Amino acid sequence: HRAVVYFQAIRIFGQLPFEMVTHERYAVWRTRQMSHLLENLVTEHISSDIHTVHDLYQLSAETLGSGTYGTVYKAVHRVTRETFACKMIKLNRVTRRCGGSSGNVSKL
Repeated sequence: HRAVVYFQAIRIFGQLPFEMVTHERYAVWRTRQMSHLLENLVTEHISSDIHTVHDLYQLSAETLGSGTYGTVYKAVHRVTRETFACKMIKLNRVTRRCGGSSGNVSKL
């Protein structure tokens, strides 16, 4: 999304050079492709007594799916009893594929 905004800002000064149009199209396509993830993302403000995902959610032993970066489990919120899909990410695989950018991964 940040790249799309960047290209829109550049357009204020005139038409984009041809080689940048391809990058802009890719950024727009990628933003549309990922937008459903942002809409479904659940964020929580977690108190200091919560240390792991297991403190907040009851995870099912049954997996809903798995892939390169991790495994998806059924998770039930311990307080609200709402059901979610919880992806447990293998950080060592993410950092290896992202060029060792562990600083960015740790923010996730």
